[in-house]
Amino acid sequence: MIILKQNAKTGEVKVRVSSYDDLWHLYHVISKGDIISGKTTRRIKFGDKSEKKTVFLKIEVEKAELHESSSTLRALGRIIEGPEEVSRTHHSFEIDSGTIVEIKKDKWKKYEIDRIKEAVKSSSRAKLLICVFEIGKANFGVLRDYGVQMLGDYTLTIPGKRKEVMNEYQKSKEQFIKELGKNLISLADVHNVKKILLGANQFDLDNFTEIHGKNNNLINMLIPVQISTIDITGINELIRNKKVEKIIEENRIARETKKVEQFIEELAKNGLIIYGFDEVKQATELGAVRELLVTDKLIQEKKSEVEPIIESVEIQKGQIVIISTSHDAGKKLHGFGGIAGFLRYRIS
Repeated sequence: MIILKQNAKTGEVKVRVSSYDDLWHLYHVISKGDIISGKTTRRIKFGDKSEKKTVFLKIEVEKAELHESSSTLRALGRIIEGPEEVSRTHHSFEIDSGTIVEIKKDKWKKYEIDRIKEAVKSSSRAKLLICVFEIGKANFGVLRDYGVQMLGDYTLTIPGKRKEVMNEYQKSKEQFIKELGKNLISLADVHNVKKILLGANQFDLDNFTEIHGKNNNLINMLIPVQISTIDITGINELIRNKKVEKIIEENRIARETKKVEQFIEELAKNGLIIYGFDEVKQATELGAVRELLVTDKLIQEKKSEVEPIIESVEIQKGQIVIISTSHDAGKKLHGFGGIAGFLRYRIS
């Protein structure tokens, strides 16, 4: 994401969207009552006929919807400004990669501005390609700010290891590994990544690096990690491995997971921690919360109730960490009410 204009007095922020991650951030920033403006496509009637035209519209948002399948964010609302031929009805404003859009709020919350800044920073960070495989099957994904986006799989029928077909087995195995390498290079290029987390058992990892040993372009991108399974459990095992911790430590999932794990650890030893909406609200009123964890889902569900707590913690110079419920750690925190706080001191 690129910020093209930011006016604190008018409450206007104009951005250019560059990725699905940007849409994910905007989805959690755009609220009911915001004014969205920009170029959009609208069907306009001319007598008995109608045609689609690109027009400049302003709408007052009633709701926002994020569609991963089409990589679009739709802001739906009432048209408040546009060409004369456009009736003042409702419109679905589609935002995708490349869209320039302006958002106007009566008042931007600090955490909302921080989220926009995080999207700008994230745009400059290389994402990670993930691959977990065993001979005959591989699963691919991309590690994004909102979680792991699965890209699909690659399979090849491999004959058994029976003595009479051993030559066929070895040829098929080598063919699979060669094709897997080609797929990884292609996906890395498409998704503009510089590093590939490659998970498998050690024997298959050794075979992969042996066959592709002379392909420096591929080998230099690889971070091989031994895992026990190639399903979602194996992917989680892969991204939690200490070997890759430094690579993904700036990634939202890693940071958020670490915070939730710290919360669980403090909770287990009866440390300076509190959770639950009413409990956290009371602790905030006492000025006791030094760091607030809150899920994006809770903000969406109870925005008017949660925002005063966030603002109070910010006024008290506390830290705010918004946790996505798109990954396991976020779901775990949501199970505790979606909100928790690290305390400055123990309260009764």
